[in-house]
Amino acid sequence: MLNPASKDLLLYICAYLDEHGFAPTVSEMAEAQGAGRAQVHALLKQLEERFYIKRIHRRPRAIQVISRPPGTIVDSLKSLTSELRTSAVTPTQAADRIDEILRKQRRVA
Repeated sequence: MLNPASKDLLLYICAYLDEHGFAPTVSEMAEAQGAGRAQVHALLKQLEERFYIKRIHRRPRAIQVISRPPGTIVDSLKSLTSELRTSAVTPTQAADRIDEILRKQRRVA
Protein backbone atom coordinates (compact mmCIF):
# COMPACT_ATOMS: atom_id res chain seq x y z
CA MET A 1 0.00 0.00 0.00
CA LEU A 2 1.30 3.42 -0.89
CA ASN A 3 1.32 6.35 1.50
CA PRO A 4 -0.39 9.51 0.21
CA ALA A 5 2.87 11.28 -0.73
CA SER A 6 4.12 8.28 -2.74
CA LYS A 7 0.78 7.87 -4.48
CA ASP A 8 0.64 11.58 -5.36
CA LEU A 9 4.14 11.41 -6.80
CA LEU A 10 3.35 8.28 -8.81
CA LEU A 11 0.19 9.87 -10.20
CA TYR A 12 2.20 12.98 -11.13
CA ILE A 13 4.82 10.85 -12.91
CA CYS A 14 2.12 8.94 -14.80
CA ALA A 15 0.35 12.13 -15.88
CA TYR A 16 3.63 13.74 -16.94
CA LEU A 17 4.62 10.65 -18.94
CA ASP A 18 1.21 10.52 -20.61
CA GLU A 19 1.39 14.21 -21.55
CA HIS A 20 5.06 14.57 -22.55
CA GLY A 21 6.21 11.06 -23.47
CA PHE A 22 9.14 11.18 -21.06
CA ALA A 23 9.59 11.37 -17.28
CA PRO A 24 9.92 14.57 -15.27
CA THR A 25 13.20 15.59 -13.65
CA VAL A 26 13.65 15.35 -9.88
CA SER A 27 13.51 19.15 -9.71
CA GLU A 28 10.19 19.20 -11.59
CA MET A 29 8.79 16.53 -9.28
CA ALA A 30 9.96 18.45 -6.19
CA GLU A 31 8.38 21.67 -7.43
CA ALA A 32 5.09 19.96 -8.33
CA GLN A 33 4.90 18.19 -4.97
CA GLY A 34 6.02 21.18 -2.92
CA ALA A 35 8.83 19.08 -1.49
CA GLY A 36 12.59 19.07 -1.47
CA ARG A 37 14.75 17.05 -3.84
CA ALA A 38 15.88 14.77 -0.98
CA GLN A 39 12.26 13.92 -0.13
CA VAL A 40 11.52 13.18 -3.80
CA HIS A 41 14.55 10.87 -3.95
CA ALA A 42 13.26 9.04 -0.85
CA LEU A 43 9.78 8.69 -2.41
CA LEU A 44 11.27 7.43 -5.68
CA LYS A 45 13.25 4.85 -3.73
CA GLN A 46 10.04 3.67 -2.04
CA LEU A 47 8.23 3.43 -5.38
CA GLU A 48 11.12 1.47 -6.85
CA GLU A 49 11.31 -0.92 -3.86
CA ARG A 50 7.58 -1.58 -4.20
CA PHE A 51 7.97 -2.22 -7.95
CA TYR A 52 5.82 0.69 -9.11
CA ILE A 53 8.69 2.23 -11.09
CA LYS A 54 12.05 1.25 -12.51
CA ARG A 55 14.91 3.74 -12.70
CA ILE A 56 18.23 3.85 -14.47
CA HIS A 57 20.36 5.57 -11.86
CA ARG A 58 22.52 8.55 -12.74
CA ARG A 59 20.47 9.26 -15.88
CA PRO A 60 17.99 12.13 -16.01
CA ARG A 61 14.36 11.35 -16.79
CA ALA A 62 15.08 7.61 -16.76
CA ILE A 63 11.92 6.43 -15.00
CA GLN A 64 9.67 3.69 -16.31
CA VAL A 65 6.27 3.12 -14.68
CA ILE A 66 5.79 -0.59 -14.08
CA SER A 67 2.50 -0.46 -12.22
CA ARG A 68 0.03 2.41 -11.96
CA PRO A 69 -1.85 2.87 -8.71
CA PRO A 70 -5.11 0.91 -8.53
CA GLY A 71 -8.27 2.82 -9.25
CA THR A 72 -6.87 5.08 -11.96
CA ILE A 73 -8.68 5.37 -15.26
CA VAL A 74 -5.85 3.57 -17.06
CA ASP A 75 -6.05 0.70 -14.56
CA SER A 76 -9.82 0.42 -15.13
CA LEU A 77 -9.48 0.48 -18.91
CA LYS A 78 -6.70 -2.14 -18.86
CA SER A 79 -8.94 -4.41 -16.82
CA LEU A 80 -11.79 -3.90 -19.29
CA THR A 81 -9.45 -4.59 -22.23
CA SER A 82 -8.39 -7.92 -20.76
CA GLU A 83 -12.05 -8.82 -20.16
CA LEU A 84 -12.83 -8.01 -23.80
CA ARG A 85 -9.96 -10.22 -24.98
CA THR A 86 -11.34 -13.16 -23.01
CA SER A 87 -14.91 -12.41 -24.15
CA ALA A 88 -16.04 -11.92 -20.56
CA VAL A 89 -18.14 -8.94 -21.67
CA THR A 90 -20.02 -8.05 -24.83
CA PRO A 91 -19.21 -4.89 -26.81
CA THR A 92 -22.41 -3.27 -25.51
CA GLN A 93 -21.47 -4.06 -21.92
CA ALA A 94 -17.97 -2.70 -22.62
CA ALA A 95 -19.40 0.59 -23.91
CA ASP A 96 -21.54 0.89 -20.77
CA ARG A 97 -18.48 0.18 -18.58
CA ILE A 98 -16.42 2.82 -20.42
CA ASP A 99 -19.16 5.39 -19.80
CA GLU A 100 -19.22 4.41 -16.12
CA ILE A 101 -15.41 4.66 -15.83
CA LEU A 102 -15.41 8.10 -17.44
CA ARG A 103 -18.23 9.34 -15.18
CA LYS A 104 -16.28 8.22 -12.09
CA GLN A 105 -13.15 9.91 -13.38
CA ARG A 106 -14.99 13.21 -13.94
CA ARG A 107 -16.26 13.09 -10.34
CA VAL A 108 -12.72 12.58 -9.03
CA ALA A 109 -11.19 15.35 -11.16
